[in-house]
Amino acid sequence: MIAATIDPILTETALRIFAEHCSPEKLGEAEKAGWSEALWTTLSDSGLTRVGVDESGGGSGGSVIEAAELVRLAAYSAAPVPLAEALLIAGPVLASAGLPLPEGPVSVAPEPGEIHAERASAEWTLNGRATAVAWARISAQIVVLAESADGPVLAAVPTAEVEIAAGRNLAGEPRDTVIMRDVRVGTAILASRISLDAETWRARGAAVRALQIAGALERTLELTVRHAKERHQFGRPIARFQAVGQLITLLGESVAQARMAAEVAVVSHRLEDAMIAKIIAGEAATQGAANAHQIHGAMGTTRECHLHWFTRRLWSWRDEFGAETAWARRLGTNISHRGSDGLWNLITATTIEGQD
Repeated sequence: MIAATIDPILTETALRIFAEHCSPEKLGEAEKAGWSEALWTTLSDSGLTRVGVDESGGGSGGSVIEAAELVRLAAYSAAPVPLAEALLIAGPVLASAGLPLPEGPVSVAPEPGEIHAERASAEWTLNGRATAVAWARISAQIVVLAESADGPVLAAVPTAEVEIAAGRNLAGEPRDTVIMRDVRVGTAILASRISLDAETWRARGAAVRALQIAGALERTLELTVRHAKERHQFGRPIARFQAVGQLITLLGESVAQARMAAEVAVVSHRLEDAMIAKIIAGEAATQGAANAHQIHGAMGTTRECHLHWFTRRLWSWRDEFGAETAWARRLGTNISHRGSDGLWNLITATTIEGQD
């Protein structure tokens, strides 16, 4: 686990902030409002919304491993803010492109090519409709990978210049439709300059959602174990029944598999690792949530039970940036083109940021 290489002060600070702002009562308030502005302000004031980006690029410094841990902990806490988009998608991409980081939250259009770009002198003109954009309505900018005659274009678009139709996912998080009509932007470059294309854009988002699934699954496991120890039937905790114990074991396996795969994908930046991570995490989200709800019984379907804050996120995130079935097809195609030698190299490749 990459957490072993992280300063415990960073983890303790993040968990303290999340605990303060992510109680069930405050999560309910945030769901009605669309997000928690107070949580974002606290994270921003602490410098935690720009971790993983060098200070020279407008960030707070730190490594991608530390940024990944913050995103995992945010999902573990059901934090209603776009921290994943800021730390692992938009922030690093904008920094690598030499584009300025926005003041305030940033969102990401998940599907490349929905927006079309035309060069207009030193600027680009953008048109199109981006769907299911996470947190668009509360963001300062929306980062898109647009299609153009010259190839994919990476652009940061101020939300004040676009139309936004509000929407939500199953977890109540904003998933908005963004409409651009002749929007002119100067903060854009050809994505080929930073070796970015449609597939790597999707894969980056898929790896991040896999990491969030791992965080939410871990909290789901904790809640389920606690319930199984506290709930008594026939004079003993239900955790002592073999069938319940087996479901808890399977849930624990799902947590470990999803976290391992997601952490590898986020820090390796390999396309195949992202594919594998989203496949494993998607399957883990489906089976893990089912096992958790089976153990909780009818109680687990009520709003009074805290389980739904996490399982609704699991069901939502498993489909975002591509469901596991779509990534399984892509991975199968990728492997078939590699041949047997390429498959062996894929299976045995284990180097991550200098760690063997």
